[in-house]
Amino acid sequence: MTLQTAQALSAPKHPHVTQIHDVTLEDPFHWLRAENWQEVMRDPGALDPEIRAYLAAENAHAEAELAHVEGFRDRLYRELRGRIKEDDSGVPAPDGPFAYFSSAMRRARSIRPIAGSPARVVPSRFCWMATV
Repeated sequence: MTLQTAQALSAPKHPHVTQIHDVTLEDPFHWLRAENWQEVMRDPGALDPEIRAYLAAENAHAEAELAHVEGFRDRLYRELRGRIKEDDSGVPAPDGPFAYFSSAMRRARSIRPIAGSPARVVPSRFCWMATV
């Protein structure tokens, strides 16, 4: 990455000051934290257009910088996929009223967490999320 490219991707700074217990915190990148992050998790369209535009620019930059290793990335992905058991799931880990476990499903591109009450979480290869 060249210095010129890195500077082109610098996120704009918006002044933001928070006072907590007589400590002043300055965070010029606070604007990148979506206050409605829970809503955004359910509906990605709810993300602030300014944040979405910046993230799209970062993703485009990363793809352009990593284009020369695309073949290697594909080979590495296939090798890693070949080393994990298909339809594999982890042991539920309790966290308050919920338990979380990961599940790798056949031909899925990612491993996603599954949540539910500890008594009712049953790994299933037919659903991504257990009911609570």
